[in-house]
Amino acid sequence: MQRKWREDADKLTFIVCLPPATPGGPVDDSPSRMIGDVNLFLYLEDSETEVDASGEARQVAVGEIEIMVAEKAHRGRGLGRGALLLFLAYVLAHQGEIMEQWGQPGVGVLEALRVKIGSANEKSLKLFESVGFVKKSEVESYFGEFELVLSDMEVEGMESRVREFGMEWWSEVVYGVGVV
Repeated sequence: MQRKWREDADKLTFIVCLPPATPGGPVDDSPSRMIGDVNLFLYLEDSETEVDASGEARQVAVGEIEIMVAEKAHRGRGLGRGALLLFLAYVLAHQGEIMEQWGQPGVGVLEALRVKIGSANEKSLKLFESVGFVKKSEVESYFGEFELVLSDMEVEGMESRVREFGMEWWSEVVYGVGVV
C-alpha cells in the first residue's frame, strides 16, 4: 500500500514540514516536523474535449488539489498558504514530467487546477482565492461545495505569487535524497 501511494501516476503528494528556523538553514524532515500534506489528483474531464492545432480531438486533463494542515496549532500562521504556493509552483514548473508520467494518450497538458471546498469553510475559500483560484459559480453545488478553478497555468504567474508572499527562499527536499 505505501509503495503504491508513493508511485501512483495519477497522484502527487507533498508532505508539508515546518520551515527551518532561518531561511536556508538545515533541513529537518523528521516526523516531528511534519504538519500536513498537499495532493494533486489527475482526472480526464468526462464531458470535455478540445481540438488541438493539428485538428486532432483530445481529452481535457484537470488536476484537483487537496490540502491538509493536521493540527489546529499550525493553522492560521501562513503555513498552508506557503505549502500551497510552493506545491502549485512545483506542479506548473514540472507539468510536462507529471503529465508524461501519468501516461494518458492524447493528453499533453493540464488545462486547469480545481478544488472543491465546503461552503462554510471560509478560511479555505479565502486561502485558495488568495493564490489565484476563482469560484466557478457563486451558487454552491448540491453537496454544499464551491468549485474554484485556477486557469492561469503559467509558471511566471505562480512564481510572482511566491515572491509576493515572501516565499522565494524555499528549497525542495527530494524524497530519500536530501536538499536540491
